[in-house]
Amino acid sequence: MKLLLYFAIALALFATLPVVTVLGIPVLYTLTYSLIMLLAIVNIFTNRYSFINRKGNYNPSIITTFLIIVWGLLMLILKIGFKDDRGSRDILFFLIMPMLVFVLLDSQHSITKKNIANIILFFFGAECFLASVEFIINYNFFNEIRNFDSELVDFGFGEFRSTAFLGNPLANALCVSIMMGFVLTSTLKLYKKFFFLLIGHIALLAFNARGALLVWVFIDFIFIISVLRIQKLKPVVAFTIIISTTIVAFVLYFLMENYGFGGRLVNTSILDGSTQVRLKLEGSFDQLNGMDFLFGSSDKYISVLSQGNAAGSENSFVALIFKHGIIAFSVMFCLYVFWIKTILKSQTLFHKIIILSAFIIVGVTNNALSDFQPWLFFILCSTMLSTSNVEWYYKTNRQITKR
Repeated sequence: MKLLLYFAIALALFATLPVVTVLGIPVLYTLTYSLIMLLAIVNIFTNRYSFINRKGNYNPSIITTFLIIVWGLLMLILKIGFKDDRGSRDILFFLIMPMLVFVLLDSQHSITKKNIANIILFFFGAECFLASVEFIINYNFFNEIRNFDSELVDFGFGEFRSTAFLGNPLANALCVSIMMGFVLTSTLKLYKKFFFLLIGHIALLAFNARGALLVWVFIDFIFIISVLRIQKLKPVVAFTIIISTTIVAFVLYFLMENYGFGGRLVNTSILDGSTQVRLKLEGSFDQLNGMDFLFGSSDKYISVLSQGNAAGSENSFVALIFKHGIIAFSVMFCLYVFWIKTILKSQTLFHKIIILSAFIIVGVTNNALSDFQPWLFFILCSTMLSTSNVEWYYKTNRQITKR
């Protein structure tokens, strides 16, 4: 069962729709998430820790998760009633699927979580490596379109953007940013954190994601200051951190100056082709009627995107309102706020700032938050790379060793 779970997680990370489409086996994508749903349903009925934590208390995050699933099922019935096939698929993948994954992963033993964490870190390295290679050779290996919402359009003039495994530079940038945030707040050794941050920043430059890059300048600054001022470090350790930071900054500058990494950040104006398309698109939202505004219209959303020659609204909240309506969006917003609060309750305030900046602030700079993939990565990282899980694992092992 555990090996099947590891296999399913690895497939979910690597066998994305762009990848399986290019490889000519699109059915693998459907089989992957069918397998995950099956494992989640079996887990709910066979694992008592699906509802309670290992201390025997009810798990508030799981309770909130089931509320989101119930709301998702109600919305799914509504979408089916309106014969909104695209909207039904969006609800299934955006609301129901990620929550089932959370129920499946959150109840796992910490040893299992540690093994899955290693899979995530391996994907992190492979994702960043592929993004860098694509940028250097100016070729996208997996740029097939998952759906029109995430279609890759002309983001600028002469500015190459890597698409890596997820097929879209903005979605890739957000998912890499999420992994970077949890790595930074994990109990990994400091040199490992610097390594993952280095390759993560290189990947963000390869994706040419200006919003993510600017947010991470802020995160880097507060992280370095906190490490040097808040934590009591030996002079040798502090000096090592300063030298490492300098080396990382030099490597990033060298790549930007000599290989064009992050070209949209330094070579184009804020009001470039991408921004102009988005501004044109926002002016088309008056096509929504009262019913569309209340209950959403996925088909009309696609129609507006076609007229604006765009991949999606630049704002995730606008995209969600457009697709699902203001009523559903308001309920989803409240449920997700409480759900994230329960998930991050064990994190310190400083760690919460880093994680939410890497996830939410980066996410609202584009429409990636309206897709299910970033939420899947947030769930994977919050259940597998969170400080509490890692500490619990090592405490357990120490106790076993002493016995």
